[in-house]
Amino acid sequence: MLLETYSMSGDNWLWAEAHFDRLAGTDSLRLSIEAGADFAELTSAWESENQAFEQLEIPYLIYDNQVLLSAYRHPYYCVKTLRCTPSRIRIFSEKRLLL
Repeated sequence: MLLETYSMSGDNWLWAEAHFDRLAGTDSLRLSIEAGADFAELTSAWESENQAFEQLEIPYLIYDNQVLLSAYRHPYYCVKTLRCTPSRIRIFSEKRLLL
């Protein structure tokens, strides 16, 4: 949606650069959009970056994968007891067959 909005806006588009970069976590997304990258180019590195992050976070996780998978099966329990976010539930739902 952002790519379409950007391309349709033409010269009328204005970035709140500092705010957008803070939300995106980097300026590379904004700069890639400005350079004309398509969706596939923008998202190509995300999987490898996500895997690298998952390896970094392992020492800091409070609950192991089995506990989180059980929480996925019971989202109310996850949200109220483990304070899982919906994105965390989604990530573990995608990986549940791998464990």
